[in-house]
Amino acid sequence: DIDLINSTIFLPIRYFGPSTATDLPAVIALANHALEALLSRQADTKPICVRVTITGRSAAHGELFGMDAHLREEILAQAAALGGERLWVEKVKVETTPAVDADQIRGRADAIADLQTLLEEAPSDEAFMRSLAEDLQQLTNKAPLELTQAVPDFKAIRSGDVGSIVQSVTPALIAQLARAT
Repeated sequence: DIDLINSTIFLPIRYFGPSTATDLPAVIALANHALEALLSRQADTKPICVRVTITGRSAAHGELFGMDAHLREEILAQAAALGGERLWVEKVKVETTPAVDADQIRGRADAIADLQTLLEEAPSDEAFMRSLAEDLQQLTNKAPLELTQAVPDFKAIRSGDVGSIVQSVTPALIAQLARAT
């Protein structure tokens, strides 16, 4: 029998200060620090099973969007380097929010604010949503099977439910665009 110590690491980005988690490398460094701290707190050598959840408001939110697989690979590499077979990362989740909220974006009164308004109104525009669903369905029908299985949103697209996708990607898209300007 293997006696595992189960642990969940929540990395509240705001705790480390906004300037330290402004991009993907900073988030990876925070995860490394948290894994080191977890290992240093364990007096015995039992294997540790870890779930890493990145949380909080962050300027890195837009950059983290769509980078789940890459972030997981980076954290797995950190865990292997730090703990060898002693540290096992079961899951990595990103639950961040943009550092700048929707009201602050609206206050900019620029093209990004206009885009945010359009994206917020999009789910109520039936003709646009129908057209978007058709276009995305054409794209997903051309995708290789491996990609279809790897992208959970493909199921929603195939069923024509693109409103939830528009709502879920809007904050990250706006955060990434706002950061670039």
